[in-house]
Amino acid sequence: MLSLCALFSFRTAAAQFVELTADIQTVRWAGPYNQKPPSVQTRNFTVRCVVGANSWLIEPEASAIARDAWWFTGSNIVAYTVVRKYPSERVELFERNHPEIVVGRGYTNIIEARDGGPRLAAALTVGEGVPAGSAQLNVAWLAFCSGPFLRTEGRWIPAPSIEQATLYDTYSDTTTTFKDGLGLPISIELYSTNQPLCHYRTVGSTNVLGWDFPLEFYLAQYRQNYQTRVWEVHMTASGKLKTIGPGSEPSVPTEAQREDEK
Repeated sequence: MLSLCALFSFRTAAAQFVELTADIQTVRWAGPYNQKPPSVQTRNFTVRCVVGANSWLIEPEASAIARDAWWFTGSNIVAYTVVRKYPSERVELFERNHPEIVVGRGYTNIIEARDGGPRLAAALTVGEGVPAGSAQLNVAWLAFCSGPFLRTEGRWIPAPSIEQATLYDTYSDTTTTFKDGLGLPISIELYSTNQPLCHYRTVGSTNVLGWDFPLEFYLAQYRQNYQTRVWEVHMTASGKLKTIGPGSEPSVPTEAQREDEK
């Protein structure tokens, strides 16, 4: 019993991490405003997250083209990519035009991000407080990894579909979070002036190591049709927790792991 108490005291004193996987679906209405009906883009994917009080890792399932991972260390985001296949049917031409891209090689890029905001693509990073990255990654970040960011004074919560969020000059939110040391969102309402831009809601929760995580979540984001001036749904997203439990502190891949990926 004393040994168990000592082990528990050690675990609670040390930094703790929770590892989870979730199935996520995004549905986007794309195409020109005058397109009738608009094209619908549906994507289903699984994401792995490792979450700490001031750190997180997001790793979507590998595609045929690449394996990606993003790790927030508390001061930077380490973006890691392994190219698995050239993204072109004309392989020789692509390889000749892009000699810097090598199949099987791991690439690491470090992005300054002191607040843990979702700067998930170095090419799109434009400064502190301005988000970047795909809608799919931003949805996973919002549901499972946004706790450190939401505790930041003066934070500006990004709408998941970034290309729509940048259209608005005024931006405000009403947010409720779980009352624990992590503080993931229960609900979020984003507004531009008085117009709702995004709704986020959780359904049910589970507690691991004293932190609450959503069992399910649902999200809707809107945009204005500039021909009719009518607001319409631009994207919806939903997610369900698949697995969850205590995890280990994330890190960038070692050189040995990089060699194994080649």
